[in-house]
Amino acid sequence: MKQKEEKYKFILTNNRGLLIKICRIYTSTNEDFEDLYQDIVLNIWKSLDNFEDKSKLSTWIYKIALNVSIRFHSKRKNKKIFTQIEKFAEDSSSKIEKEESIDNLFYCISKLTKVDKAIITLFLEELPYKNIAEIMGISENLVAVKLKRIKKKLYHCLNNIL
Repeated sequence: MKQKEEKYKFILTNNRGLLIKICRIYTSTNEDFEDLYQDIVLNIWKSLDNFEDKSKLSTWIYKIALNVSIRFHSKRKNKKIFTQIEKFAEDSSSKIEKEESIDNLFYCISKLTKVDKAIITLFLEELPYKNIAEIMGISENLVAVKLKRIKKKLYHCLNNIL
């Protein structure tokens, strides 16, 4: 039991940022954020005995976090999105303009389907297509196709806002 607790603490300590980002993607209120975070960490604890070193620990964590988040989102129909969005945020001279760009991107991501949200989240986490494919249970080719389509949707949405 002690070993399981240590592994659990290690996972939560070393993946806190990732879990926070995923929670922010699927929630729009602090209350929902806290609920989702607790659901994810509980599911990690429950699943820890089933983890076999056949896949990377990070892949296993992504799968749990995304599956719990998608279920959570489906139940609550939340729209708020968060991830490392600097790649899509426009370069701007002021912090306020950048924050507005980020908010616009959050809005556009919130309009995506559950699957597209998960894929863009993993992409923005800078995971290789191979890892995204493994986590999502699709081929690398399909990841590439979906990402191209998602980017077009996001750029179109952002252009309509501006």
